[in-house]
Amino acid sequence: MQIRRRRNGEQFSRHTFCFVAFLLGAQVLVYSTQAQQASPAQPSTPSAVPASSPSKPDGTKKKKRVGPLEVSGSWRVRAEGWNWFQANAGDNDYAFTHSLLRLGVGQQADRFEWRLEGAQDSIFALPSNAVVLTPQGQLGLGGAYFVSNGNTRNNASGFVKQAYIRIRRAGPFNVQIGRFEFLDGVEVLPKDKLLAAMAQARVSQRLIGNFGWSAVGRSLDGVLLISDWGPNDFTFVAARPTRGVYQVDGMGELDTLSVLEHAEQR
Repeated sequence: MQIRRRRNGEQFSRHTFCFVAFLLGAQVLVYSTQAQQASPAQPSTPSAVPASSPSKPDGTKKKKRVGPLEVSGSWRVRAEGWNWFQANAGDNDYAFTHSLLRLGVGQQADRFEWRLEGAQDSIFALPSNAVVLTPQGQLGLGGAYFVSNGNTRNNASGFVKQAYIRIRRAGPFNVQIGRFEFLDGVEVLPKDKLLAAMAQARVSQRLIGNFGWSAVGRSLDGVLLISDWGPNDFTFVAARPTRGVYQVDGMGELDTLSVLEHAEQR
């Protein structure tokens, strides 16, 4: 009985924390909405412009100029609390933390750009009993991270997140070669801010993305071609995905999977 009461107390504290976090997030959202409504509206046209770099769910990286180089970095730390559907066995109520540190350096010129970015990821305090027999299976993402990293509770790794060169106006194409992140659906963004926000929220990553919501994320090793022919924009991708997502090893590739995409936007 004492163990049960303690477990209920832990659930109450966790739910209270989540409720307070929700109220704070709602307050920030209301404040930002009021600030946008107070600012004067500016006319915009719905014509499209190429997206120089796709927006990432990881958040905006802080950039700083060091001579001709552009240095950027970000550090995302998350704590997740899971209360999965009740199973006949196993642990469906748990919490764990993970972090992703990204540091990059690059250089941009009129027709040439290069970038090198490294990442260090960590996942701690994973549940060791959040995977049970079917039909329940994995009881939340804690179980998925646990089995994807050799059934170990604490994991850390480092890998190359991006390493590419981009050549602009190479004939009819802009060419990007190497390891890069790619979000389909936002290769070209409308100038209208509302349409651009809708494209990023509803269209982006329907088929291919960087899995920015996960602890590690994913990149592509390959070639990206973008061409602007009058009112039409063409995108060609031939690449192989890296591991990552649930695995802390984001360096290797998925040998059994390749990505080929051709997209046309008007």
